[in-house]
Amino acid sequence: MSEPIAVVRPPEIWDTRSPLIQLNRMTCDLGQAYWATLLALSVVRDASKRADPSADGRSAFAHRDNSSIRRTWEQFTRSFPSNFDGTRSPITAKHVGKSVKLAVASITEHAIVKSSSLFESFAQCWALNYLLARLEASLQLTTGELALVREFSPLTSRHVPGWPRITKAIPLLETELRTISHVKVDPRTGATANAPLTKELNALVVISFWRKWRNALVHGSGVVTAGFWDEHEAIWIALCAIVPSSRLRLGRKLPLNENIYRSVASVHAHAARRMRTILMDASSDRRGHVLAPGPRWPSDRLPPDKVPTQLPAMLIPGDHEPSVKYAIGAA
Repeated sequence: MSEPIAVVRPPEIWDTRSPLIQLNRMTCDLGQAYWATLLALSVVRDASKRADPSADGRSAFAHRDNSSIRRTWEQFTRSFPSNFDGTRSPITAKHVGKSVKLAVASITEHAIVKSSSLFESFAQCWALNYLLARLEASLQLTTGELALVREFSPLTSRHVPGWPRITKAIPLLETELRTISHVKVDPRTGATANAPLTKELNALVVISFWRKWRNALVHGSGVVTAGFWDEHEAIWIALCAIVPSSRLRLGRKLPLNENIYRSVASVHAHAARRMRTILMDASSDRRGHVLAPGPRWPSDRLPPDKVPTQLPAMLIPGDHEPSVKYAIGAA
């Protein structure tokens, strides 16, 4: 008799059967940090624009006599190269304006990388829940799904599988995401997008595109290479036909602004909602929503007083028995 299949959760994977709620909470924190920083930078940018370009750069900052701000200003001035004789030229409003542009690109890069990482964490948690749902429904796992169980288990693998491996092992996920748009609402018309907006764009393709964009930022200094352009030219042109953006230029940096971050966050949110539905259906509502393993709330908006203080754990008594035994150390 073969060994019973057990889904073993690596410690770095979220311990919840409601991964969308965890994603939403962490994405909200990221969004608040990003937009608050952008607001603060916008105030400084506008002040530097109103000032004479040669004016003292400190005029762009409020409360400039505050000791904490003064220390930060000193560090800011030291970030500029000194003159040949060791002296430093005055920092002007023009310098501040250029630095704000660099700051917007920097925080946008962070937000894109973080958003992509959060979606990958969500997908990993989702995949484990989906595999458990299949086992709890007494369904035989496919060869790809069995391989995914082994790759997730810290007992048999050193590396947690990422998004490309998950979609390859679960063809249903790939099929479903190919049928939906990369946005919830068509930005050109304001109408709900019930299908992909063009033949080039769907949720799966756009997620892959932004993942490659993230990889270019992390591993390639954010520079547009010939390989990146050859692989993604059609997708970028299709995206820009819907929401106009900067041209990509070989050897130049990828554009980084609030519209780019909004696009990345949008497709992740839209895909995650469809994945929640797939998980709830596959598990007969035992997984995928915040009230699991009980029945789902009849609408998408759950009253605040109904939200539990702690998200439901991935494995509880009554779930797939071999997996529960491993989880509680009884195997």
